[in-house]
Amino acid sequence: MKNTLMKKTIIALLAVLMTLVMLTGAAIAAEADKTADALKIAEVPERKIVLDGVPANFSNVPLAIDGRTMLPLRELVTALGVPNDDEHIIYKRVSKDEQYVSVIYGQTRIDLTIGEPAAYVDGKRLTLDAPPVIYKNSTYIPLRFVAEALGKKVVWVGETKTVLIVDQESYDAISGIMRRFAEAKAGVSRYRMEIDIASVITRGESKADVSIKENTFVDRVSELIYKETQLDIFGIEMEAKAYYKDNIAYSSDPLTGQWKKRAYTPEEFSQLFETMSDVVRSEEDERLNASLRIEESENEDELVLIGSIDFTGQLAEAYRQQSELLGAGTFELPETGVFTLRLVFDRETYMLRSYTAEASVEGQGPDVNTSVDVSLSIVYSDIDGDFEISVPENVIENAVEDDPEASGAASGF
Repeated sequence: MKNTLMKKTIIALLAVLMTLVMLTGAAIAAEADKTADALKIAEVPERKIVLDGVPANFSNVPLAIDGRTMLPLRELVTALGVPNDDEHIIYKRVSKDEQYVSVIYGQTRIDLTIGEPAAYVDGKRLTLDAPPVIYKNSTYIPLRFVAEALGKKVVWVGETKTVLIVDQESYDAISGIMRRFAEAKAGVSRYRMEIDIASVITRGESKADVSIKENTFVDRVSELIYKETQLDIFGIEMEAKAYYKDNIAYSSDPLTGQWKKRAYTPEEFSQLFETMSDVVRSEEDERLNASLRIEESENEDELVLIGSIDFTGQLAEAYRQQSELLGAGTFELPETGVFTLRLVFDRETYMLRSYTAEASVEGQGPDVNTSVDVSLSIVYSDIDGDFEISVPENVIENAVEDDPEASGAASGF
């Protein structure tokens, strides 16, 4: 019974850690379309604005008009770099029902009419999703339209009710790096990952320091994986090995040494293989790109990206998927997940050299609270290396069918 409980604890932790290193973009909720009905104005104090990676605070509460984020004009445009004076922010009041405002920034001029769903940018008429309004004696303007007119990239993250704003040029540079990484990775067939995880997991009054070191070899063409794992939990050191081939996961039990196997459907195995082999995803992800920035490096042959990102919604879904695949049972789902990331690329090939992440995730269940503090490092090497992966005959012959409810062999535990 004690061994089973320890196994399940380890498996649940691995589910969280696998989730941590997944960078697949979660679906970003779209803002609601404007209707032809009367404006629906609502205060949305929970809506967060992040400008160039830094949370922005406004003295006046954000608004939503038919789903569109509206912010106080002067506070917004000055936060975007417009000088706070009457030469760059110009109000004109003809009457109570006829009011205008102009914003001038560099060579760009924006002309808005209060209550009108249209604006002019450098003399060109454009339609607005929501008109500027006067609310509690403050002028509110549509965030996305104005920010984009001033050369910013705006990303709406519906899961966390967050608006990310970055310079369009910076966003395009990050997007370009990630796109070239995806292209470079698509041409790689084999590589090695050295994963080092140090974490503290707390469940109620129980606390465990956990260290996991993995040496993983991947052959993407043949869908083969071999990994060696060293784990230290509760001061107990264990080792395990695992192979993934032909829709079957073979793994050694770190407590008994017994080889076990578990068969998957082709769809399940494909999902498991992608999770195990492609921990840093390269698909286009606006939220990720808007959360990263380029950091100067002392090494001329590398590119470095750093940033922080809230993966709360993605964490929940990915944790659920990993728990099912690994037999993690019904451990409480973490509710928050803000990650600090650092990605290092080869400047010439754009292949990822290393990926580091730090996070503190917390969740509150009906019976017990769970928290995980973790730091993770992944180093990539042996790109298209001259190695082969094969499952030893004695492993195939001696492996017994695994009971995923009891041990979760797919994870090596």
